[in-house]
Amino acid sequence: MEPTVSSLLRADSTAGSGASESSEPRRHFRTTSQFLRALIVEDSESDAGLLLRHLERGGYIVEHVIVDNAADMQAALAEKTWDVVIADYVLPQFDAPTALKLLKESGQDIPFIVVSGSIGEDIAVRMMKSGASDYLLKENLTRLVPAVQRELREAAVRRERMRVEQDLRVYGQVFEASCEAIAITDARRRIIAVNPAFSDITGYPPEDVIGRTARLLSSGGYDPAFYDSIWQTVDDCGYWTGEIWARKKSGDLFMEWLSISAIKDSAGRISHYVTQGVDITSQKRADERIHYLAHYDSLTKLPNRTLLQDRISRAVAAAERNGNRVAIMFIDLDRFKNINDSLGHPVGDRLLQAVADRLRGCVRDNDTVARLGGDEFVVVLPETGQEGASHVAQKILTSLSGPYQIESFQLIITPSIGISVFPEDGTDIETLIKNADAALYHAKDNGRNNYQFFTQEMNIAAYERISLENGLRIALERGEFELYYQPQVSVRTGAVTTLEALVRWNHPHWGVVPPSMFIHVAEDSGIVVALGKWMLREACRQVAQWQESGFPQVPVAVNISAVQLRDKGFAQFVQEVLTDTGLKPSMLQLELTESILMQDESRSSPGIKELSALGVHLALDDFGTGYSSLTYLRRFPISKLKIDRSFIRNCAETPSDGAIVKAIINLAHSLGLRVIAEGVENVQQYDFVVAEGCDDIQGYYFSPPKCAEDLIGFLSVDSADTPPGVLERTGGPDAAE
Repeated sequence: MEPTVSSLLRADSTAGSGASESSEPRRHFRTTSQFLRALIVEDSESDAGLLLRHLERGGYIVEHVIVDNAADMQAALAEKTWDVVIADYVLPQFDAPTALKLLKESGQDIPFIVVSGSIGEDIAVRMMKSGASDYLLKENLTRLVPAVQRELREAAVRRERMRVEQDLRVYGQVFEASCEAIAITDARRRIIAVNPAFSDITGYPPEDVIGRTARLLSSGGYDPAFYDSIWQTVDDCGYWTGEIWARKKSGDLFMEWLSISAIKDSAGRISHYVTQGVDITSQKRADERIHYLAHYDSLTKLPNRTLLQDRISRAVAAAERNGNRVAIMFIDLDRFKNINDSLGHPVGDRLLQAVADRLRGCVRDNDTVARLGGDEFVVVLPETGQEGASHVAQKILTSLSGPYQIESFQLIITPSIGISVFPEDGTDIETLIKNADAALYHAKDNGRNNYQFFTQEMNIAAYERISLENGLRIALERGEFELYYQPQVSVRTGAVTTLEALVRWNHPHWGVVPPSMFIHVAEDSGIVVALGKWMLREACRQVAQWQESGFPQVPVAVNISAVQLRDKGFAQFVQEVLTDTGLKPSMLQLELTESILMQDESRSSPGIKELSALGVHLALDDFGTGYSSLTYLRRFPISKLKIDRSFIRNCAETPSDGAIVKAIINLAHSLGLRVIAEGVENVQQYDFVVAEGCDDIQGYYFSPPKCAEDLIGFLSVDSADTPPGVLERTGGPDAAE
């Protein structure tokens, strides 16, 4: 059996003992003073041991591999880099010429020493001409260590020479190919070499600058002391870097990013200088343009939000130092959207430009007029209190309310203005802008085309909303949300047909907060997207876990928002959740409202079809409260229809509500839809919807929403009277936990 690569590298624990359990190559470690990696081409264990003992006596710690065929040698060469190859000339399956050929093919520069019992001088000469480093007789190995030492030294010299030559070639290529203007000077700062980029950038060919100093590039804009300070820095610190104006051969000025480095000889004296320059004129212009775009509104040329914050910060800082006030005006154009919608955005843009011009004319040079976006403007009035702000606000109302001639249209637009004053209404930028915004909406509520100063009462509602929004974001991070589950019960069997997942917020100070208190804020702020994803994943995970534990196979219903449905990746997300949790698509019911379907049917329809294709069920929630268009009941793949609780509440007492409930049930059944009565709280409501043929019931009459822990108790009920998954009536909300 031929040796494997792994056997080539195992340690030889029997070396020197005279025993030879196998012909496999072995690795040895000898404890002396120098480390040597030796690849030994030998078929005799004893001869290999003799070589190793000579090397060890010569002061080497030898790590070695013994090979006796071409395949094993190729494997050993590929496995690591060796310091020396010592090869017997003739082996049963191999020979030194073949081994040398394999070494050359590997591309490694490793000394190759031939050791043989007897060989003719002509063979030895041929081996040396082929690339062997030396030739030794086994009968006289006293030359082995000196030969190894010599060859290692020569190999190191060759490698260093090759490295230096390679480095010089690379440096030369870098010098020639660099896009930077490079010049090399002597110790007297006279140019001795320049690269092509130097000529391209400055316009000077090499013959015009060799022997001259870099003063020929002087722009004339700096005095001699400036240049003296640069060279002094280079001599003291070894380098200088900075922006500097220079002059081309054509006489044109250009901005250069210049680096000067001092090169020292072995004695530590400066022997040369190297300058590297880049023409950054275009970049500087681009930077100035980028800075402008980053700080100014492209339409009106007014400062944007970023620059506005800086201006307010400076004004507030100055007011703090000098004990002054700063007025912040938040301006919004009344019903500007009507102009955009009716006359088009080009006309609207021209109007915004005209408004910006008039605003500039209403303030001082040291005041700031900024545009936040859309039709929102902000004016910053340093060293101005309420009296001065009132004067400016009235001036703005008068100026902006005059007619505008935009193309062929004469337009009238009015502003609403909210004002906050530092320090009474806030001491930081965010608070001042927020309070001015609150005052603006108070001005709109008071009939528009007026100005209002901020009062603390205006802030209460805004503060509560902001607090609620911030609390929602924190709640998501801290995991304060919890799902409750309310059963939907079959009228015919009393069994639970679906569990609707309803979110609750376990606030650390307010206790359990129902969704009616925070869902509208979550929708307006966009938090509903992250919250909706969490609800869907958590509901699927929980129900899948129950089903794996042997509880009844009951689907879960989850409400989805318009934002989720319009997200092009929502169906894919649902698929990922089902895959991750292991819940079958048929065990998930997504509930949509009429308004979601009708707000933008073209955007909603593809998402609904993708969800249906996954195999999940779709239910229409709050039916009767929206558009109540019957066409979408046919177009969309809806399987259930939920009658809104507002009709169920008085269905037994009010004939009109009862008639609506009856009509909805008949309509749904005629379309093959299952009907759920939502919000059933007493026996009268229950008896009415049952008598009219409703399929399922949901409400406190059977069960309030329960947390997962409490619901387990119901799901695990097992008695003759109440089988698992069958609810007893609780009697309405008064009986709820």
